[in-house]
Amino acid sequence: MLSIICYAIGLLITITLKDIKNRENHPRKKIAYKDIKNFLKNRTLRTLTINKLLVGVSMAIFVILWQPQLKASGVPINLLGVFLAVGSLGIFLVNRKIGWLSSKINTKPLLFISAVIPGLLFFILAFIYNSIMAVSAYLIIRIVAAIREPILSKYINKEIKSERRATTLSLISMITALVVLILNPLIGVATDKSLSYGFILLGVLCLSVEVIVPITKKIIKE
Repeated sequence: MLSIICYAIGLLITITLKDIKNRENHPRKKIAYKDIKNFLKNRTLRTLTINKLLVGVSMAIFVILWQPQLKASGVPINLLGVFLAVGSLGIFLVNRKIGWLSSKINTKPLLFISAVIPGLLFFILAFIYNSIMAVSAYLIIRIVAAIREPILSKYINKEIKSERRATTLSLISMITALVVLILNPLIGVATDKSLSYGFILLGVLCLSVEVIVPITKKIIKE
């Protein structure tokens, strides 16, 4: 609930800020409307953004849901910090080696794997409460999903003109905040009924990107 209030206040402030002008003497609202229009017209940018956003939000919520899942699976909660550190190390190594990984495997399969594997593991975590499964699934999900961030960020930046980058990325951040504002309460309500429901919804979110906004060869120009 606190997160919802914070996001709502942030959006309200953004909407009601007094108009300012940039170097070219264009009102801020006019620039914002133009960015929104360009975003909606650019199918490639929309697809890349929504694909990245849905899986990214799932990962953020997963870190929260995983903690009670870990406890329910019988893993000592005092080991939580160790597992989080190992996961962070894995993400660091993925980011360091992403260039090498991309040279060995085509981009499209990498993005497919990094969405589908976490999605399937979320469904497994919804029904299997086992200490080994809980820990190994966490590490696999975090490390595999980390492949997406640098790859999709690269393609998103390619679709944005340099002079529009700052404002367009701000627009994407606002869209992300809106999605979080919607999904957090929904998954929270589902999790209140059953932790399994929360993981099922995360699995649906991850797998849905391959149906709703799949990354095709045409989009990444491979």
